[in-house]
Amino acid sequence: MRNVAKILVIAAGLLAAGSVAQAAPLGLVNNTPPDIKAPLVNVVYNATTKAFTANDTSASLFSVDTNGVAGAEYFVAGGTLSLTATIDNSGVLQPGGTFTLAGGSLLTSSFALVSAAPTLTGSLTNFGFPNVPGGNILEFTFNTTGGNLQSAPISFPGKGGIILAIPSAGFNGTFTSSFATTGAGTADIFGAPVPTPAAATGGVVGLVGLALRRRRGTSV
Repeated sequence: MRNVAKILVIAAGLLAAGSVAQAAPLGLVNNTPPDIKAPLVNVVYNATTKAFTANDTSASLFSVDTNGVAGAEYFVAGGTLSLTATIDNSGVLQPGGTFTLAGGSLLTSSFALVSAAPTLTGSLTNFGFPNVPGGNILEFTFNTTGGNLQSAPISFPGKGGIILAIPSAGFNGTFTSSFATTGAGTADIFGAPVPTPAAATGGVVGLVGLALRRRRGTSV
């Protein structure tokens, strides 16, 4: 009985920990194509309103890697990116964040037209960053919510990640003060099988179930 009680206490602690976002890197790795790169991202954070934005309005070429081999197989011409989120002063992402990637046309690497008006949208699910001065990598995970880039030939999956690389001078490792960068950051948007809180909860539930089964087995 004592062992079961200990497992239940541990499970409760895991559930509580899993329900709170932590100010730490997510450790995303952009090795799962498709991989879309936006080259000129401006990042702005207002510490008073908690509003965070990352925008690329340059209407430039966004490269698209679909096979994981060096080089782009496609381009989003006239590409724009708009990411909006609410991040509190502890660096915790609040519900409701979204991003939209759009362009004038999708082109092959030889600039042949594939389709018009490529789009991809998503809802942000998690956020991480290095909480040390000079850290310049901000990471988001998301659920894909729409856009024709979900279809072939790009076939963007249902979940993905975003890595924002911003100038170190624009971010001091905390969200207690406002900061901004201008045109020097990049965004890497890629498909990835990202773990969800539900998956973690499932593991905890399994742990509790195992404990109960063991308890029943010893009581017979």
